[in-house]
Amino acid sequence: MDFPLPAGLIHGDAHIGNLMRITSGEIILGDWDHAATGPREWDLIQIHYMHRRFGRASQDDLDAFSAAYGWDISSWPGLETLVAIREITGLSPYIRTAQEKPFSAEQLKYRLGTLQAGDRTAGWESPPAE
Repeated sequence: MDFPLPAGLIHGDAHIGNLMRITSGEIILGDWDHAATGPREWDLIQIHYMHRRFGRASQDDLDAFSAAYGWDISSWPGLETLVAIREITGLSPYIRTAQEKPFSAEQLKYRLGTLQAGDRTAGWESPPAE
């Protein structure tokens, strides 16, 4: 792939669920266990994945995110490839737990079906709180 941004530090799982408010009131990004050096575009696709599959971001959120970052990844031809990779990596917890958890087995079957059908609009469910 031809990445338009220079490589740099990436979080690897940058999304709203990994934001934390600290005592000063500032919001920081936590959960750095996927941090690496790589294409910065990887962190920019997460909000698009969450928007597409979980409805967790509106179009206004996507626009505000792009404006704050200073670059809109939505017009980059590689966006769909990176979102597809994210969708596939998002299957791993369900593959690991499908034998023991009915929700995982159901979601794995459903998600694989939407991917095999090429359905980019199907919503996916988040795992239930344990």
